[in-house]
Amino acid sequence: MLELLKVNAGYSNNPVLHSISCRFKPGKVTALLGRNGCGKSTLLRTAVGLITPSSGQVLLNDKPLEDCSATCRAQQIAFLPQSRNMPQITALRLVQHGRYPHMTGYPRRLSSHDENIALHSLRSVGAQDLAQYMLHTLSGGERQKVYLAMALCQQAQTLLLDEPTTYLDACHQFELWELCRRIAQEGRAVVVVTHDVAQALTWADYLLVLKDGHLAAEGSAEQVLQNGLLESIFSISIVRAGQSTYAAAPLFNETTKGVLTHDN
Repeated sequence: MLELLKVNAGYSNNPVLHSISCRFKPGKVTALLGRNGCGKSTLLRTAVGLITPSSGQVLLNDKPLEDCSATCRAQQIAFLPQSRNMPQITALRLVQHGRYPHMTGYPRRLSSHDENIALHSLRSVGAQDLAQYMLHTLSGGERQKVYLAMALCQQAQTLLLDEPTTYLDACHQFELWELCRRIAQEGRAVVVVTHDVAQALTWADYLLVLKDGHLAAEGSAEQVLQNGLLESIFSISIVRAGQSTYAAAPLFNETTKGVLTHDN
């Protein structure tokens, strides 16, 4: 399990995270919410070891992350960042890169087992027909699927996804959340950074809410909604749209708030 204990982290002289303690539980989809610049991406980059905390500790299976080799980290943690390079290779070849942490010897060679995992990962995201297309010829949504398939191909126990619904249309956003739920049901931890509060409340098992680099709230959808913090942070009104389903609307003023939160 991946865990942060009283972590302070940031960039040079710019502290971003302040005494963050949280754990990404196996078998659960955790949504990380907060306004732009609150530290969501910094938290993921710190959790995966790309940023070293100025204080506090990141633990991987109860072991300090800095004591784990790069290979060990890559076998245990898959990270899909917001910004990525676009190499001049096919979609399938990119996905196969997810197998590198599990390959031994030199030069590294894909086994038939590795190739099957790569193809299965493409099928999991509905991108099997894109396998032989060059990456730069794909649309933004298609590339997003392929990069997600590469993260899945890593078969890590913890999957960190930084705004994975970017470029995806509404239908494929829901499919991605369903996929995250299936992965979690396999016993893995899935962490999703998202700006869509309603989707997070609807699909995630657990929510972490950041405000100005501090952990402002955490818990289930019902627990996080109890004190009205999300409405305050995002200036929105949240309503129940069905059983375990939520919708959000802009909160302009008190008059509007009364209309938007009316319980029909």
